[in-house]
Amino acid sequence: MWKGYDSLPSYFGGKRKLARRIMSHAEGEVFIDAFLGGGSVSLLAKARGFKVICNDISERSRMVGKAIVENKNTKLTDYDVYSLFKETENKFIRETYPNLLLEKDIQFIDNAFANAKTDLQKLLLIKFLAKYKPFGMLSNKIPKDLETCNIKVIKPHIKYMYKPVRALEQIKDHINYGIFDNGKDNEFHQKDVFDFLENVQGDTVYFDPPYAGSQSYEEFYNILDSILVQKKIHVEKSKFNSDDAEKFLHKLLEKSMHIKKVIFSFGGPQIDGQKLLSIVQQHRPAELYEIQHKWAITASDEQMQTATEILVVSK
Repeated sequence: MWKGYDSLPSYFGGKRKLARRIMSHAEGEVFIDAFLGGGSVSLLAKARGFKVICNDISERSRMVGKAIVENKNTKLTDYDVYSLFKETENKFIRETYPNLLLEKDIQFIDNAFANAKTDLQKLLLIKFLAKYKPFGMLSNKIPKDLETCNIKVIKPHIKYMYKPVRALEQIKDHINYGIFDNGKDNEFHQKDVFDFLENVQGDTVYFDPPYAGSQSYEEFYNILDSILVQKKIHVEKSKFNSDDAEKFLHKLLEKSMHIKKVIFSFGGPQIDGQKLLSIVQQHRPAELYEIQHKWAITASDEQMQTATEILVVSK
């Protein structure tokens, strides 16, 4: 897999394995990514020379959009790593999620986030935290193998927390792989998607909205989102996760009629390929592609084995 993806955080529903297929349908010079998510499709579009205009309402995606997609040449340095270790009085995680990690590890993460002044540093910490405790385990409960504190039974990824400097230095280098200048002024926007579509201009728009009937990103990433902004966030599920999500899909298509090419990516129990195709065809001619694949992060072993991604592409 392309080395540039190492700069991005692992992401629930991420498209690293599908990005090439998606980008094979892109046309023109300006690529619009209306739901940035983990950033893999936008980063590949950037690498292929498109001017990328991406959008996402979430703070976790804003961090990726600013630190990687917009960023041309600012890279992480050793100073960015070492400055995270300065002692502070920050106790947000300890007071809000006291059982998230072992006490000594929570203290380090609390200090590090208080010292993180840039989006690149925050991205560094998110990738570090994912090595220690994958996003699916970001719950307010210490796993049994950590309760024992026996290094022999701790899973391989858990060891990162015990040597934070070395691990952070390695992750720093991985993030820097994905930072480059493609000769374009790429943009990130943090707007409601319908407001974003009102004024954006480009040649191809890619839609990868939250999937109806699936776990919402707001639920899955609630603890992570709260850590990023250093306050506990109330979960408000996306309208695209609702039972009437279909009407919002129509609205996406209505708002993007000024853009020549549409690529729609979807997966989930409530809308199958033919249904999504029929929705898009009510607005413009389109064709359907169904792709079997395994997600990088998934909610269950069953989904890992049976995942089907639907692509509907306008003609």
